[in-house]
Amino acid sequence: MQNKRECCCLGTIYIETKVDPNRPVEGPKGKEIYHCKPIEFNYIFHKDQLLNFMVNDAEGEFIGEMYIKLGNIMIGKQMKKKEIKNTGDVTGELIVRCEKFVQTNDIVKFDCVCKNLVSKKFLYFCSVDKPFFRIERSNTPDSEEYTKIHESHYVTRRNPRWNRQKFLALELTHEEIDNKLKFTILSHNSSGKHTPYGYFVTTLYEIEKERQVFHLRDVKTDEEIPEAKFIFEKFQYIERPCFYDFLSSQYSINLTVAIDFTISNLDPRREDSLHYINSDGTLNQYQSVMQTVGRILEAYDDDKKIPAYGFGALIPRKPTPDDDSPYEKETSHCFTLNGEEIADCEGIEGLLEAYKNTVERVKFFGETCFEPCIRTCVDKINNSVVIGEDEKGDPYTEYTILLIITDGQINDMKATKDLIVESSKLPLSIIIIGVGDEDFEHMIELDSDDTLLRDSNNHFAFRDIVQFVKYQDFEEKGMHAISEEVLKEVPDQVISYLGINNIDLGKK
Repeated sequence: MQNKRECCCLGTIYIETKVDPNRPVEGPKGKEIYHCKPIEFNYIFHKDQLLNFMVNDAEGEFIGEMYIKLGNIMIGKQMKKKEIKNTGDVTGELIVRCEKFVQTNDIVKFDCVCKNLVSKKFLYFCSVDKPFFRIERSNTPDSEEYTKIHESHYVTRRNPRWNRQKFLALELTHEEIDNKLKFTILSHNSSGKHTPYGYFVTTLYEIEKERQVFHLRDVKTDEEIPEAKFIFEKFQYIERPCFYDFLSSQYSINLTVAIDFTISNLDPRREDSLHYINSDGTLNQYQSVMQTVGRILEAYDDDKKIPAYGFGALIPRKPTPDDDSPYEKETSHCFTLNGEEIADCEGIEGLLEAYKNTVERVKFFGETCFEPCIRTCVDKINNSVVIGEDEKGDPYTEYTILLIITDGQINDMKATKDLIVESSKLPLSIIIIGVGDEDFEHMIELDSDDTLLRDSNNHFAFRDIVQFVKYQDFEEKGMHAISEEVLKEVPDQVISYLGINNIDLGKK
């Protein structure tokens, strides 16, 4: 099982193949094939998982094949239909649907306390009681073999309390609710020779449904220790949606892109410019990021329309009798990449074409400011049209992922931080990729992995919505490594958005 940052869920693809008997195929004619076969898979959001289905008849004759990205199968609850082809000819269709069978996101929370532990201070290697608890999980419900999954910190008292314990339910059950949990309470010693106070064995189901007070038993004799107890307090089993539930709901993902055209990128006609368009088709860093990261996110975008903006340039204007300059006088910190009023580009190919045209038509000029493009994105989210309702009548909307590609240090840090904190309850994640050889020291400040971002009024963000990656740090590993790094936090960010807004996806 992958860890929760790597993989949202395990699942099954169910496949039905239907071959039209009226269509010419090589091999036996006039056959219909109905076939349902489950395939187990690991779904990983940040990887471009391309599946190839090859269809043969009962005699082994090749009928056709089709390609589809796993992300395309994951979105929505409808079955996906796609044509099977053999050397360009359509020979049938494949019907694919997806179900999850492992839920990884439920959590368990509790406080716990021990009462009446027998002091171990009299032992020569134990000068003071330092109790801590260890949790081990059985490998199967009937097994006496255990795997250690947690050790708490120790406290210096004989009636210790440990508050705010939190675990993924999957850690405690390993997909089997009846797997046993062994809690052992020990006195910590720096030599590693920890002295046991006692232990008890239970299951997660028993703690949740039946009892929360357990008497300790002696590790050597297995006899019950009088008065010594381990007590669970404020126990909660919290069902949380996982990323699959989000994808299969009426929500959709919208990719939005913002590109840096500031003067620090250098004139695009120069070969050392970060925006230099190579005649041999070799992609520059901006193009590489758009193509690699964009391709993965495009699979989750229902309409494949990608709003795209530029910032930090003088945009074209019509000369007037009084001013024959071909460019506006003021730097634009947010303009549409396609030059139209509506910023939508048709898929990644449309995005790359709009980018190439923009490189040729604008004048690189200003400094790096993020706030205007983020503001445009936030305003669109706030004014977005509801795309559906759940059974309770709660609205569904799009979850926006804003991809910002930039070459320099940010010049409007205060305004940008304030807006990010303000927007941290919205359905929004911001991915920033730094290209070129800047150190991006201050950019890292926006990526608040350890401490939530604070604005100029000392207000904390509700959640972390920014991920920053420097292109050069992953260049040698290949573009797949960059895409994996920048996208791996998105599922957790989506789940945190659902959580802080108390959005119920109707998880079964």
